Amino acid sequence: YGIGNDLDKGTIQTLFSYPLKRRSILTAKLMASLGVAVLLFLGVQTFVLFVIASDIVSSYLTTLLLSYDGILSFPLLIAGLVLTVTLILKRGSLALVAGIILYFGFEVFSFSLLFFSISENSDIPLKIYAIINPHFALQEYYTPGRAYPSIEWSNLWTVSFTDALLYIGASYVLVILIFTFAYLYFERRLEI
Repeated sequence: YGIGNDLDKGTIQTLFSYPLKRRSILTAKLMASLGVAVLLFLGVQTFVLFVIASDIVSSYLTTLLLSYDGILSFPLLIAGLVLTVTLILKRGSLALVAGIILYFGFEVFSFSLLFFSISENSDIPLKIYAIINPHFALQEYYTPGRAYPSIEWSNLWTVSFTDALLYIGASYVLVILIFTFAYLYFERRLEI
């Protein structure tokens, strides 16, 4: 949204007049907004959990960090898509609306995948959903059937620890591809 406002108001041209590379400008903008938000989320969450249950956090630190990896993938995916839409539209307000629509659209798409998986008795939609939101795969690994207790697919899809790691990896590969596209577009195709 911030870079969209800079594009919309023309203040990005001032930044382009400095002897900085375009990717440095975009990286600084992303670190100032997205990087700070992620670090605050992780810092506050870990601190609160450590204060509440320090013995559990210290015993299961790798599980906690893996869970955060799974949780953060989906918001980063949405952030990358919103960044791409922002750069293409060159408007901050439209990008904010597009981000809200993307977020809720992905939620509807996710529930459609779950419904389709049950109705067609296929695990492929569940695997697609696990790539979009790998925290779902982690939930199914650690507590099978607890993510959606009213839905029974334990006989349809079981997740091993390696599978959960692969879903997290695939999700971050998708996030990296989207951010790479946004960076390339910002560097080479963005005309102001």
